[in-house]
Amino acid sequence: LERAVALTKRTCSVSVMLEHATPISEELYVVAEVDEPSTIDIRHRLLRAGMPRSAVTMHGDADATWFGVIGRGGIEGTAGVFVEDSPDGDSRHRLRAMATSEAIRGTGLGRMLIDAVCDHVVADGGSSVWASARTPAAGFYTRLGFEITSDEYEVERIGPHVRMRRGL
Repeated sequence: LERAVALTKRTCSVSVMLEHATPISEELYVVAEVDEPSTIDIRHRLLRAGMPRSAVTMHGDADATWFGVIGRGGIEGTAGVFVEDSPDGDSRHRLRAMATSEAIRGTGLGRMLIDAVCDHVVADGGSSVWASARTPAAGFYTRLGFEITSDEYEVERIGPHVRMRRGL
């Protein structure tokens, strides 16, 4: 917990999950609000691999609220909440840059990250969250209550996506 607070540079509420007898061993992970610069490395590695590091930066990064899954080795997952209206106008909170490392996939920590995002949106007065999800990840989001709201479309240099929404 001390590491999580140090990474956030302020006191914050955190969720803790201790996994026993899993491939990640008995590691302690914390889901907490983090600062945007601390997410750059994992975003570059998982979301913009092979691209220049500058490709990680998105319009609005500095104004977004960022969450991370923090373990002994640093940040293993990330998600940003941007105040951005959905194309259909029914949501003003956008989930962006959601990613988890291979080391924590399938452990429930991605779900905890989405839960932290949704809790933040509700605390900010929102009643839904939307995302432009990579098509291969749509099943993950669907299992967490998101619905697909668009046909598949291509994001240049990244791949196929679908728009998704979850009511809160």
